[in-house]
Amino acid sequence: MSHRLFSDVVEAEIARRYNDGESSIALAVAYNTSDVNVRNALRRQGVVLRPAAHLMNPVVTNEQRAKIIKMCAASATLEAAAAAVGVSKETAWKTTHKAGLSLQVGHPRTCEIDDHAFDVLTPECLYWIGFLFADGCLHQDEYGSPALVVGLSAVDREHLKKLRTFLKSTHAITNSPPRNSKPIHKGGPDIKTGPSVYFRVRSKRIFAALSARGIVTKSARVPPPALARSRDFWRGAVDGDGTVCESNCREYVYPEIKLAGQRPLMMKYSQFLTENKCASLSPYWGERVWIVGTSGSTAKSMIRLLYEGASVFLDRKMATAKVILSTTRV
Repeated sequence: MSHRLFSDVVEAEIARRYNDGESSIALAVAYNTSDVNVRNALRRQGVVLRPAAHLMNPVVTNEQRAKIIKMCAASATLEAAAAAVGVSKETAWKTTHKAGLSLQVGHPRTCEIDDHAFDVLTPECLYWIGFLFADGCLHQDEYGSPALVVGLSAVDREHLKKLRTFLKSTHAITNSPPRNSKPIHKGGPDIKTGPSVYFRVRSKRIFAALSARGIVTKSARVPPPALARSRDFWRGAVDGDGTVCESNCREYVYPEIKLAGQRPLMMKYSQFLTENKCASLSPYWGERVWIVGTSGSTAKSMIRLLYEGASVFLDRKMATAKVILSTTRV
């Protein structure tokens, strides 16, 4: 049995106000709930529901439009403005958007964050931008509310804590159980995903800063010169979408390093390695993505370039890098 939000007395009062002419949207605002909850309460009270106001009046009149703009310009919320004129929140947002109003949408901020974290390209900032190139996503909901979302395997939860510390954030890191994702191509097998952790923050300034640094659609992500020249940036990318390991071949053990991604990003990585006289490698096609990588003495040189003396890193990959750099093999 589902839990009822309102008591019989409150539902009776909602029904009275609705029958007196108030809209379900206005009542939802008054009782700090959703329109769906109000209409469910009305059904339980035997009330014959009117069509929602925005369905009865799908075209916003000039008077409604002017009132929405006036209220929102005076700091009213979209919900309050929509309820006042009898339209949906989405309709109110479209009206303000066309009028050029810049509004804070969504829930008021309740967590702390440094909105200026990506304004100055310090080594730590460059590292995290590189990491987000690999594992970050910039997302906007239907009302244009911007967010940064990062998802990692549960084993790397501590690394998300490092990112949260860098952002001076108090946002939660949430857990996600194992699941099957959609196949990459039609008819292919489902992709099994183990336990994951997610970190999501809302900040217009961070969204704009990362977009300007090149974090756009995955297939089009190309770092500008200030990023592409930085070993901190590329270490972040390798920590996100790369491999640092030792591989066995017969009785020999070789260091190995790889970075996977879309071809434009891989071409920039190849250029970085060439300019630093570290390696001359071309991207090659793996199973589902382009790869730049190698093994042996060249891999050891690449690992030294990226990891030696670094101040921020993924702990498990740095541990492997230290073992490789401390050995006299290759």
